Amino acid sequence: MSTLAERTLDAAPELRRWASKASGELKVARLPKPAWPIVAGAVARAAAEAGRSLLILAPAPDRFCDELRPWLGGRPPAYVFAEVAVSFLDRPPAFDEAVNKRLEALNALADRLSPCVVVSSRRAIVRATISPADLAMGSLALAPGGGPDPVAVASRLVEMGYSREQLVEDHGQFALRGGILDVFPAAADSPVRAEWSGDVVETLRLFDPANQRSVMAVPRVSIHPGRELLLGPRRGAAAANRLREAVSLDGLRADVKADWEEEVERLGAGGAFPGVEFYSAYLDASVPSLLEHLHDGMAIVDFEPGRQLADARVLVEETEMLAAAEAEGNELPRGFA
Repeated sequence: MSTLAERTLDAAPELRRWASKASGELKVARLPKPAWPIVAGAVARAAAEAGRSLLILAPAPDRFCDELRPWLGGRPPAYVFAEVAVSFLDRPPAFDEAVNKRLEALNALADRLSPCVVVSSRRAIVRATISPADLAMGSLALAPGGGPDPVAVASRLVEMGYSREQLVEDHGQFALRGGILDVFPAAADSPVRAEWSGDVVETLRLFDPANQRSVMAVPRVSIHPGRELLLGPRRGAAAANRLREAVSLDGLRADVKADWEEEVERLGAGGAFPGVEFYSAYLDASVPSLLEHLHDGMAIVDFEPGRQLADARVLVEETEMLAAAEAEGNELPRGFA
């Protein structure tokens, strides 16, 4: 398949030059859809050879990435900054596969020395994400012989959006028992058990969440944020205060108001809970997007921009209509962001 990619670029030398330099805009004649992944794969390879990452915008980014990967052969690796199926006004589940894909894509972009391909869409970009600064701040590495102590790690995990449980059974969870900490990193295939001797990590082992038994030792584990936001007591208290100043809960139905008051209290405490992303605009008022994670000079391939804009516009309009209806029914505070 790499030979076909080379032939594609040989047939369009201006495309190769653009992919290598990623300067200016290059418009290409209408391509049949079956050719999209072939051309995108050729551009991605040329960009990677020049040390550049590539952003591809296309309708249905998950499916497009599946079609693209065979033409890349893992060089460069491809990730999806996915569309999230949950409405802006619904509480997402504690672990969402689409959110995990988005975080994987952002972590790949954060490694400026390793070119990658990120496939997304305007509909996906409309939804806010974690800022580059918070992504870097919220990453944690553990290795035998190092620290920090388990209590400090547990505090960091809360800020990174992980929930504390009695047993770790799913992504985004951790458990602390004395000098033993279990954690299931958001992007990992298996959870990890860290054991400390004093303030120093003594061992790291993968374990089976089904029977809680250790499986094998590992030399290092990297833990990234489990959500597209950072939490913690300071951030939570500030978010709850911003929310109380911006909207009033007094006009809500009595049953709905009780639920809101309970959630605002939990938000103020700064811990993770199902649906905390609902309050993301109050946790980070800058409302960061994927665009803030892009590299200078990064190549962008844009398929059917008109259709993508229409899809994104529909999403925004549907959200505005739903918000108006919920506010009219006294289920959503007026002015809620």
